This record gives sequence, structure tokens and C-alpha cells, in this order.
Amino acid sequence: MRRVYRRLVAEHHPDRLIAKGVPEDLIDVATARMAAINLAYQALTKPKAQPLLTSPVNA
Repeated sequence: MRRVYRRLVAEHHPDRLIAKGVPEDLIDVATARMAAINLAYQALTKPKAQPLLTSPVNA
């Protein structure tokens, strides 16, 4: 799992894309993807440290 996470981070990291000369609007998309990748990795590696976003809401 860590290998896949690192590959995704290397592919979508905004700093690496800036260095490649990618347009700013794609940098914003990459930033959003990085946030999603990090959230998913944290949820998978430390499930007790952070509640899942899909947990039912107490009414």
C-alpha cells in the first residue's frame, strides 16, 4: 500500500508539476487530488485516529 501511495504522491504532487511547467488550473486539480490521496491513506493506515467520513450521523 505504501508503494502505491508514494507513486500517486509523486504523480500528483503540486511542487513536481510546477517544476514541469504545468498550467495553474491543473495545479489546482492536483492539489485537490493530493488532499484526497492523503485522506484515504490516513484512513487506511490509522483507522482509529480519525473517524471515517462515511460513518452514519446520529440524528
